[in-house]
Amino acid sequence: LNPFLGRMAPVSDNNALADRRRSIEKELSNSRRSSKVLGVPNEGSRRNSAVRSRCGSICEDISYLGSERRSIRRKKIAFVGCGQLGASAALLASMGRLAEDLVLFDIAEGMAKGKALDLGHLAALQGVDCDFKGTSNFADIVHADVVIITASVPIKDGMTREDMLLANANIMRSVGTAIKTYCPSAFVICITNPLDAMVRLLREVSGLPAARVVGMAGVLDSVRFKWLLAQRLNVSVRDVQAVVLGAHGDAMVPLTRYSNVCGVPLADLIKSGLISAEEVDALMERSVRFAYEILSLMKTATPFYAPAGAAISMAEAFLRDEKRVLPCS
Repeated sequence: LNPFLGRMAPVSDNNALADRRRSIEKELSNSRRSSKVLGVPNEGSRRNSAVRSRCGSICEDISYLGSERRSIRRKKIAFVGCGQLGASAALLASMGRLAEDLVLFDIAEGMAKGKALDLGHLAALQGVDCDFKGTSNFADIVHADVVIITASVPIKDGMTREDMLLANANIMRSVGTAIKTYCPSAFVICITNPLDAMVRLLREVSGLPAARVVGMAGVLDSVRFKWLLAQRLNVSVRDVQAVVLGAHGDAMVPLTRYSNVCGVPLADLIKSGLISAEEVDALMERSVRFAYEILSLMKTATPFYAPAGAAISMAEAFLRDEKRVLPCS
């Protein structure tokens, strides 16, 4: 990675610049040494002038290569909604180096700009070269490769996902129109609830093909059931495979016959007595109700770390063409 460019540069370019730099440093050192020994300041001055001229040439080369940066196709992700969930997703995207341009959109412009600055400083601390931009203008999402939507009215303890239907539908109409106008080729990941209804509305308003507008549901729901099984059986989550399908809500269904531990079907584990059918049913019910459980504990906030991670895993699979098979709405 060429630190001057913020992109992958040809190895030959880097090697050539390094060789020229070493040569010039050697000439500078020799010119200083010879002028001191011979006492011929004019000769040393002339040689130093020549070396400085060559240094300027290298700076021009670097400047030229740097000017090519914007001509290279840079990946761009837009995050619509800058609450805990949207900001967490932006953080994970930058740490995973998924894109060079990250745009945070929120109707509260100061919130978006403030979080963009904070995330930019963190990226610099971690040595990640990416540009954050906070905005309240939909025009800034232009040419985004991926749009992750988390914008929503606040949910309160005691509310269900369906209680937000009408208010969030108005938000999705605005977002869908903006996507149609500014980035009609984007891959859209929706997290706003009620999820399945919002995904359907986004498809209709944006006009995008069904394959390019998906909801972050099955990835998160499956990993929650997976985590519960790993905790109960005291095994690594890496050895557990779990699948949860259906609408993101109380109607989601964990598929026990497609769930296994290191290839051993869950049904066989029940037969062997390692876990009972009643325990599996209880784990299934808890996985379905996890969002409400977390909301009841935090009172004013819904889950955001795991949903953000699930959305970024979907974005990564798309941007890097990983050929992943992931459940979604």
